[in-house]
Amino acid sequence: MRQVIIDTDPGTDDSLAILLALSQPDVEVLGLTTVQGNQSLEQINANATSLVNYLSLDVPIYSGSPHQSQNPVIAKSQRQAYHGDRGMGSLEIPPREELLAEESAVDFIIRAVKTNPKKVDILTLGPLTNLARCLEKEPDLVNELGQVYSMGGGIHKGKLTPVTEFNYGYDAQAAQSVYQQIGTQIPITMCGLDATYQAVYTPEIVQAIEDHFPKISELFHALFDDQIKTYQERESLPGCIIHDVMAFMVYYDPDFVEAVPLTAMTIVTDSNLVQGLCVADLEGRFNQVTNARVVMRVNPDRYFDRLMEAFMHLETHLP
Repeated sequence: MRQVIIDTDPGTDDSLAILLALSQPDVEVLGLTTVQGNQSLEQINANATSLVNYLSLDVPIYSGSPHQSQNPVIAKSQRQAYHGDRGMGSLEIPPREELLAEESAVDFIIRAVKTNPKKVDILTLGPLTNLARCLEKEPDLVNELGQVYSMGGGIHKGKLTPVTEFNYGYDAQAAQSVYQQIGTQIPITMCGLDATYQAVYTPEIVQAIEDHFPKISELFHALFDDQIKTYQERESLPGCIIHDVMAFMVYYDPDFVEAVPLTAMTIVTDSNLVQGLCVADLEGRFNQVTNARVVMRVNPDRYFDRLMEAFMHLETHLP
């Protein structure tokens, strides 16, 4: 059984990815670690505990430290338009404060990895702040990590700005640190906007969810109905993009991935205009050390087939 820590800032798309991960029989989620991003850290912690409580589980949640982004573009971003005021659309489920552990996210990650060297994977669904702080505290941790999977970035597409994605733009310094320290030892699998925008939740996909999974359908509409309208109005798409779910599926069952080149990745940190920009040397022009495997092409039909299989497990766990 694979062991994973999910580092997250839920978030509508984080929420569905987390519920999927918690319900798969061959994945052991050791804990959720929270990171400031989509909402205040207090709200993010509440959202995380409510998701675990929703499935009546006792998976512990470890709080990261507050971190206000230094990126001036963040103050003008439109997170609420996509995620709602609390970050979870119209879904209302009660938090369970006792799930929030006293140990910090950073200390938990370090302890879990050191207890099981090379066995614990990390799936990041938000800014990379916690991993960067782990490296500050324990630089040698890179030698004991399992695989690192990250939803973030984009080589040819942006969202926070035309060329930058939110997670890496929120804490570009952390993203650059993680890629340069961890990635050069174990290339980070990056599932960014180049991949996620290839899988649109069209009306046909939503109908298939409604036809086969009544409990997930109710959850899906609460999380994403407003988001679907936002994508239609602002991006002229026929449905929404659920970024973090694809990142989990890349970790869980990457059969649908068709191109994942190994490359050298640099995250821009010194520009107010494009903090978080991903510069990938896909052609090997600069003779840099490779540090990333970037999901660039997926088969959407196969992706949704695999997702529907994962949904079967989630459906049986929902109340």
